[in-house]
Amino acid sequence: MKILDSLSNLFSTKTSATNKLLTMFLANGANPPKDQREVDLAKEGYNQTGIAYACVREIATAFGGIKWGLFRNRGGEREKVLDHPMLNLWNRPNDWQGNSAFLQAIASYYLISGNSYIEAATNAVGIPQYLYTLRPDRMTVIPDSINRIAGYKFSKGGQGMPFVNGEILHFKDFHPTNDWYGLSPISVAAMSIDSYRNQQRWNSGLLENSARPSGIITYEDDLSPESLNNIREEFQSKFSGAKNANKPMILEGGKMKWEQMAFNAKELDFVNSQNLSALQIAQIFNLPPELVGLQPSTYQNRREARKALYTENVLPMADRFRDDFNNWLPQMFNEPDLYFEPD
Repeated sequence: MKILDSLSNLFSTKTSATNKLLTMFLANGANPPKDQREVDLAKEGYNQTGIAYACVREIATAFGGIKWGLFRNRGGEREKVLDHPMLNLWNRPNDWQGNSAFLQAIASYYLISGNSYIEAATNAVGIPQYLYTLRPDRMTVIPDSINRIAGYKFSKGGQGMPFVNGEILHFKDFHPTNDWYGLSPISVAAMSIDSYRNQQRWNSGLLENSARPSGIITYEDDLSPESLNNIREEFQSKFSGAKNANKPMILEGGKMKWEQMAFNAKELDFVNSQNLSALQIAQIFNLPPELVGLQPSTYQNRREARKALYTENVLPMADRFRDDFNNWLPQMFNEPDLYFEPD
């Protein structure tokens, strides 16, 4: 009976029967489809949009502030481990990041890209010595017809660095239409972010004109194209912009008239429109709006909002990360009975 069990285990597989089908339609040597807007989404959606930056930073900072412990499973009992190389690695992943900064980077990449990658730099016998976060836009999944993923490739400046499967932890969000990469919250919020940025440009342009709309200059005589350009350039240099706000306007010759254009009530409602776009962005990140100044807050409701941030956002994300991380790092130390847990 033991012989039959051994033969069964030998020929059994844990791989999905769909792996071959998933890779069959990729061209020879081609990589799985990936959102090519990653850099643009990061620059425009995070670097240049204040509300999205505030949402990501609020969640990632909270995630980085969670205290974790290393535990060992002994016959179903949980035993806390106070001294172990894996715990030392966790507390100081690399030479320029402590644990909090490391976790904050993981969460930030995850929230911006939907993907976060961790590299385990190992010694000669395969034991991790350092952990590094890697930019998602530089990472590519290498497909495999049996195991689905053969490894990963880090690319920069036309050069690539391959990693075999197991050297990289790929922490990704759920994506309903992509088998390889996570869904970026920034891409989900892209329309609201574009609307928010356009409203900011509107506000900026309005302030440049001293909160007055533009107008029309009329002239009784016909003007040549050159004269029109000269008048337009002179008018813009003398009367446009914040530094020229409220300057008296003198129109020479008596044949030139200025007709002011007016805003209607709907156009003047840009403040409410911008607030609505900001609220939509916060909702996509599942962040209480009180924490990023989108709603009036008191000590009490801000306290409740911060509690909701942890229970509905940060801790569920920590649970997903814990499961992926515990399936990865302890195996590399050949100690599957060890696991990390928020302490």
